[in-house]
Amino acid sequence: MSTIATTRNRTPLAGAFDEIRGLSLRLLHPAGGPMARIDCTNGGISAPGHDSITLVGWTGHDITNPAQPLDYVAALEHDSQIFTPSTASWPVALEIRNTYAGTIAALVPVYDFDGQNWTPVPGTMAGGNYATGDSRFNDLVSQLTGHDFYGAVAIHDRIE
Repeated sequence: MSTIATTRNRTPLAGAFDEIRGLSLRLLHPAGGPMARIDCTNGGISAPGHDSITLVGWTGHDITNPAQPLDYVAALEHDSQIFTPSTASWPVALEIRNTYAGTIAALVPVYDFDGQNWTPVPGTMAGGNYATGDSRFNDLVSQLTGHDFYGAVAIHDRIE
């Protein structure tokens, strides 16, 4: 189990998971060299030994209303709700952030589904790993950031 559960003394993955589905994303780890042997996530959900995560929604700033950030995790479109999250494929949300350089995206772990909402894990930062998905994932990132996207997104799963 990830250190996210023990670090914050919270119950991860609590709730009615039979009702929740998301989009499976593949993790990208360093394949060789010294970084392949080091866990820069500090035991995060994308640490070596994990192969996938499950995108269950998005949060942050909507490009259509950047001044009003979401304080909850919005659900994915129905056609993206396929796979069930688990401790082997931790649930994450796509977080849209407005920065001085523009609108960017990151994947953040979520926990405690209460039947309607997920809670993002607070205080996470980039741990050096990335995730990628199919065209539905690329389309979601493009739609929420307001620019074309094709590639991988940083996973912010490190907690100090």
